[in-house]
Amino acid sequence: MSYTLGTFTWTENKRSVASESHTPPDLVDVTNEVGAGETVSIDFAQEPDLIEVGVWEDDDVVFKKIAGNTITLPDEKGDFLYVIRAEWSEGDALYALSIKTVGARP
Repeated sequence: MSYTLGTFTWTENKRSVASESHTPPDLVDVTNEVGAGETVSIDFAQEPDLIEVGVWEDDDVVFKKIAGNTITLPDEKGDFLYVIRAEWSEGDALYALSIKTVGARP
């Protein structure tokens, strides 16, 4: 699954970094084709303490906590822009994930 890093903050060994980015629609350059209704796993090299996910709509996103690092996709065909917010003790980051669901479930 291809997702793109956006805005983030990180502090490690008494050094801090903060980076601003474009809005999620301007970040993605790859769209992942996935079957409608399937489950998508979000994997990080370092497991976050918290993961929240929301769908970008009307220039906004409403985040919901997820368990098990998975997102269940809608049952219908369509294009969806997910925004992932991950949080670690060292900082947090936003990621953009573009998904096109195909083969709607009956």
